Amino acid sequence: MPIPPAASATAASVVRACAVATLTLTLAATAAATPSSAQVGSAALTRDDRRAPLQAAPPSYAIVTDGDVTDLARRGDTIFVRGDFTRIGRFTGSGMPLDPTTGARTEAPALDGQVSVVVADGEGGWYVGGNTATVDGHRFGGVLHVAADGTADPAFAPRVRGLVSALALDGDTLFVGGLFDSVDDSERRNLAAIDTTSGDVTPFLAPRPERVTELVVTDGRLYVGDGSLIAVDPVTGARDTGFEASLPGEVRALAADPDGTRLYVGGRGLVALDPDTGAADPTFTPTATPYGQLGGVVHTILPSGDRLLVGGGFGSLGGTPGPLVSLDPATGAGDPAFTPAIADLGDGPDRGVFDLGVVGDELWVGGLFGSVGGTPATNLAAVDVTTGARVSKTLDHLDGQVNAVEPSGAGLYVGGQFFMAGSVRSRGTAALDASTLLPRPGFRGHPVLRFGSMVPGRRAIYVARTNFHGYDAFEHDARGRWYSPNRLDVRAFDPTTGEPIDRLAVTGVQNLSGVTTLGDRLYVAQRLDDDVRFPRNLITAYSQRTGERLQSFVLPLKGYVTELGTAGNDLLVAGSFRRTRPGGQPANLALLRVRPGNGHVRNGFDPQTNGPIYDIARQGDDVYAAGIYRTAGYGNAFKPGLARFTLDREVPGTLDLRGTFHPPRHRLSHSDTVAALGEVVMTNAWTNRFLDAVSGEPVEDPLDGYGRQVSFALPYDGSLVYVGDLYLPLADNDYYALSFVSRAGG
Repeated sequence: MPIPPAASATAASVVRACAVATLTLTLAATAAATPSSAQVGSAALTRDDRRAPLQAAPPSYAIVTDGDVTDLARRGDTIFVRGDFTRIGRFTGSGMPLDPTTGARTEAPALDGQVSVVVADGEGGWYVGGNTATVDGHRFGGVLHVAADGTADPAFAPRVRGLVSALALDGDTLFVGGLFDSVDDSERRNLAAIDTTSGDVTPFLAPRPERVTELVVTDGRLYVGDGSLIAVDPVTGARDTGFEASLPGEVRALAADPDGTRLYVGGRGLVALDPDTGAADPTFTPTATPYGQLGGVVHTILPSGDRLLVGGGFGSLGGTPGPLVSLDPATGAGDPAFTPAIADLGDGPDRGVFDLGVVGDELWVGGLFGSVGGTPATNLAAVDVTTGARVSKTLDHLDGQVNAVEPSGAGLYVGGQFFMAGSVRSRGTAALDASTLLPRPGFRGHPVLRFGSMVPGRRAIYVARTNFHGYDAFEHDARGRWYSPNRLDVRAFDPTTGEPIDRLAVTGVQNLSGVTTLGDRLYVAQRLDDDVRFPRNLITAYSQRTGERLQSFVLPLKGYVTELGTAGNDLLVAGSFRRTRPGGQPANLALLRVRPGNGHVRNGFDPQTNGPIYDIARQGDDVYAAGIYRTAGYGNAFKPGLARFTLDREVPGTLDLRGTFHPPRHRLSHSDTVAALGEVVMTNAWTNRFLDAVSGEPVEDPLDGYGRQVSFALPYDGSLVYVGDLYLPLADNDYYALSFVSRAGG
């Protein structure tokens, strides 16, 4: 089999917390019109309760991608995600039972690590080895016992400190090999034996200096392959000195003939050994080259009746083309009638066929390949065991290689380095059903812009940079500029098909500083000056139907724009703006309410913050504002960087500070963000915080315990949809950065 990457000394996954990004504009087209009804807990917390532990596995129901998710938005009953990914689908983990008759996957709890090896338990289930850490909320350590329905037995949980890459079952004893230094509290170097009835380590002791890659038990011996091949007593671990195998190369495949007369060994070649002495059988000659010199690798060997099935990454063996051949078990001659035609192998030294399993007259093939019998296949297929002809099955697309296929009872277990079974192609943008989170059929995303946030509109989803910082004194250059010039695009795509809508794009906007939608119009703000701290700003309206430029106006107050939003039929413009009080004193205004028809600023709409506002979130009549200020309102109430205001309906166009909202102190930064999520408000300074939307008091994490790892969240139909990130031992990486979408509550 392929040698998996070495695991770290500690099997526990490392996870990261991601900053919250603003959701104000992604919700502008929906939340403002329909107040959120997300129902989440709001019990106050003590200081010691506020930092929950980081989660080490995705939620039980999660949609994942093969790259980063960088934005989240909602339009009606569709959730849109954007990022740097090519596929999206359910997180199924790296192991799953299949119905070998149809190929249909059995719904089962997901494994969060890679699966290296699987052996049948003799009762319809399997023992699974790799570097799995958690399954369905239960902690495991590299090896677990899986029932026929795919559930893992929580009572069988030996902790292997490292990677398991070989298993062999002998009665009630499970031999475990790999790269590790202990099992539970017992020191065991790369090889151990576990009692399957209790899960305890047995007294068996046979340390190996190198990673154990293969194990086989037969006729009272345990054969152990690593950089060499030895035989040991399966009870004590004592080496059998009468067995000496001279193999100039590592062992990558190992199998015993059912009649006990031969031991087949694969690697950079294929040989048959005497199981008593280790001497090579000179009559078995599948290749003219000595062991260690084959132009490829033998990964798997499976004796089956009167044939020896051999798979790997070789070009030919036994005089027949690889990477899968059927040989005479006595001579090694290939069967020319066996022609599975496995092609489109992956790159690198480990590729081709990695494991085999026979079910009736069908041979299941797992590995790293793209076609079988001239038709597409993603790393898993079934062929006729006699002819190699492709057998039709309904198989999910697998996003990574298959390391193990193992029949047991009426089922077949498939494991490897995949984590999405049944994913769909999506070029950086996907549309999900808001109820199920499953990808919508017919939507084919396109990478319309590498960077930017999504802004839902009536006819399109716009993508653009939407949040900006003000001037930076440290960037005040020798040319007298307070801002770095930019020229950015506003792109659009069809919300049903994902196709770009070029006629609605606004390209080459000089010094873009804000984007929002209101009614059937798109509004784009741009800075007109770079050499003054408080520049002029132009806002232009475009038709969402034709893309035509309709009108534009210059804001009457000079300043910098950090974000655009909406309130009723007006625009909200956040930032910092210069004004003059009636008495002639200079002052600043951090949030404007602007009439889009003429650009007039509504008088009386003033948050009275003593610093700029960098992010706003609308929810019904409430406006939450985050920024660098310490006081807000006409009474100069102490509101360190976050305040709740209400749009006064009795006096239209005015803004009232909610005095009952008292958030805790936090670091003030122009990167602070705020998102309104029904009964909870999510903010970010150094890390995410969840506050009661009315009182501002800290509350429990409403996102299934993933709050510290969440980068985006939004409300939908009594629940919260969120994007999170964590590191897992997936694919070929101990710390694979996995982005996921899930839903909490409702």
